[in-house]
Amino acid sequence: MIEDLCARSEADMEMNATARPDRPKYLFLENLVLKTIRKHAMVEPGEQVLVAVSGGADSTALLLCLHRLAPRLRLKLTVAHLNHRIRGAEADADEEFVRKISSDLGLPFVCEAADVKLNGASRRQNLEERARKARYEFLRRTAARLGAQKIAVGHTLNDQAETVILRLLRGSGVEGLSAIHPVLKGQIIRPLLESSRKDILRYLEAKGVTHREDSSNRDLRFRRNRVRHELIPYLEDCFNPRLLETLGREAALAREVLDYLKAHSLREYSALLRRQPEGISLPADAVLKLDVALQK
Repeated sequence: MIEDLCARSEADMEMNATARPDRPKYLFLENLVLKTIRKHAMVEPGEQVLVAVSGGADSTALLLCLHRLAPRLRLKLTVAHLNHRIRGAEADADEEFVRKISSDLGLPFVCEAADVKLNGASRRQNLEERARKARYEFLRRTAARLGAQKIAVGHTLNDQAETVILRLLRGSGVEGLSAIHPVLKGQIIRPLLESSRKDILRYLEAKGVTHREDSSNRDLRFRRNRVRHELIPYLEDCFNPRLLETLGREAALAREVLDYLKAHSLREYSALLRRQPEGISLPADAVLKLDVALQK
């Protein structure tokens, strides 16, 4: 499957955004990932990165890109996989697929199993949210145990666009519309956030690498799947063929505004703060004189 990946020559590692026609077709995605990593200062040389890999197209491409870039960025990689046990034999096959990729690349592999459906039966959360929470708990716990400074996850430009639409439809302010952040709390990094799923599939095809398909991703009972498979294609066909890029820019603009408001509101908060024996207080008249955006 990917046994030849480790044997690529150093010449292939040339990251040139204007690659020559005779260069491997897959370099375009690696160039974009490198650009995203550098733009958002996602990693530092010598850091250990825990790469979350489900076996799907996005996380598989993430792993292959980071493996190719690791020597250049001087990173140490470990692969992490959580088997949610939601899809029975299909989930077990996903685990074996990721284990095989890790072995082929010569990378350490860490895996746990969590019966999300059983453990979450009494919680007021949907299955998707329970699985997400279990996954991040596993990743943070594993990173702490291994001493990994960063956790790389496979969110893409498509995920960003879907999130913006979902939050807009339910009603959201600037913070909600900022959607998926490239770096979260200095630990979670998303190197594929400016790469589309179409580019990812082209990348895997060019490298001759397969991936696993999660059957639940086609289930239209999930709102995100309906946005992905029905609403976004409709909007692209009828309104904006570059919808993904447009929504990605809108999220980035919202993050800029959010960062500005946070910085100024913190400054005003610190200036108005009054410490009392029973706690803290803010003078209401002074707060009401602030701009409404800062009041909120």
